[in-house]
Amino acid sequence: MPSPADFRRGFGLEQGQNMGKSKEWKIASLHVGHDVKEQNECYEFPTELTLEWQPGTAARGGRQQAARRAKLEAAWQAATHIKRIVYSAYGSPYECTYGAASSVSWLDEEGRSWQLRSLGTAVRRRDIPTLGQQAEEEREEQGVREVTKEEERRYLEGYRVIRSRFGSSKCSACGGDIKQGVKICKEEGDATKGGWAHATCILQERRREAGEEGGEGHSSEGDADEGGEADIKSEAREERRQEQEAGGKRKKGAATAGKQQSGIGGKKMAAASGGGSSKKAAAARGRGRKRQRTEAEE
Repeated sequence: MPSPADFRRGFGLEQGQNMGKSKEWKIASLHVGHDVKEQNECYEFPTELTLEWQPGTAARGGRQQAARRAKLEAAWQAATHIKRIVYSAYGSPYECTYGAASSVSWLDEEGRSWQLRSLGTAVRRRDIPTLGQQAEEEREEQGVREVTKEEERRYLEGYRVIRSRFGSSKCSACGGDIKQGVKICKEEGDATKGGWAHATCILQERRREAGEEGGEGHSSEGDADEGGEADIKSEAREERRQEQEAGGKRKKGAATAGKQQSGIGGKKMAAASGGGSSKKAAAARGRGRKRQRTEAEE
């Protein structure tokens, strides 16, 4: 959601700012709250302002105070009637509006100080690209590429690489603006605030250190194609490695099963052989006992 500060700034509401056709009203103080109506979709911003009548003339009587109230309401309407697109800290667009003043009352008897209340609303516009998507489209139009995964593994080991959530910082390497959604990096373990750089800038430095052609930090479309091919080749190698590992496991499993089967067959053969020998020995013992009986009878 837009922060309350971003919401009011979207309408140009600041303490000390003048309002009205002749700048006759000055914002002495303001407070903007926020209420969640639907997470990531709709928010409300109850707003309260204290305004001072700049000409300094008094408004005595009901008719003068009614006229001054009407002027304040008209000044508020003129300042807030146009819809604004305000982006959240993450770059999401919201359509922001203010309704008519819900309450207008004078704070002193002479009608020089007034209080105005109104309700603001922010609704997510999903038909509008986020700031990150806009930055990506701009990079594509300019032929600017991002660091590939292969380059991260090869050159940016020891660096934390993320995409920028915000668009308000500077690159520590080139000094340029860091736009929302681009890849940025800094050394792992660096807990200091800030210090982020374009990943392409650090890539260029590391390639120079390695004695390679560094090229420009924001490289051409041709380089992007080469980087894409490198990613594809790397993925293909990883797939082949996984297939080889899976094939090795299958072969090992088959060999183990074969050994187990051979062991079972050997045991069966041994059992069969042992059974035949036992039968032959029993027959021989039977013939020996028969001869002994015959000799005894003779």
